[in-house]
Amino acid sequence: LEADAYVVVVDNEDGKILSKYDCPKVVGDDLPLLYRMEIEDKDYQLNKNIRAFGIRFYYTMHSRINPYYVTKLSLFVYENNLLKRILCEYPVSEYMGEVYDQDVCMSWYLSLDSDIMTDENEKDEFRDLIIEEVLTHGYDCDEKKIFDNQRLIYNGKEYGFKEKNLYQLLLDLE
Repeated sequence: LEADAYVVVVDNEDGKILSKYDCPKVVGDDLPLLYRMEIEDKDYQLNKNIRAFGIRFYYTMHSRINPYYVTKLSLFVYENNLLKRILCEYPVSEYMGEVYDQDVCMSWYLSLDSDIMTDENEKDEFRDLIIEEVLTHGYDCDEKKIFDNQRLIYNGKEYGFKEKNLYQLLLDLE
């Protein structure tokens, strides 16, 4: 089963659809499974006149032994009667681990949590996005945290990024 999601801008007065955006294949044949979408209530002021709004996509693999969750954020702007996506499913939160016989101290996990905000400095088109990340690795009831920041720059079409691989980050920690 594959399915698309549609983000729609609607006139509050008469319910007329002003614009829509097709997010293709947010539900696919393989795991993880999309279980929720929600509008983010955070304000992304990209320049003096344009604000972006976010849609969060929540995915999971329902495994008690190897849990996995990821939340991805897409940002949209409504400009000149057109809705366009400017950030495509950036992973703002991700969690994976392994549970050994319900013994928490024998288990391990890795989580990545991000907070995204707009840079205060004006740009020609859109401000940069500043991402503050916390990577947490837990093993045998011990926990390490690594803090990192990155900057996403608008290239005239979207904010591009290279998706992180949590397994590689785990190897880099050791």
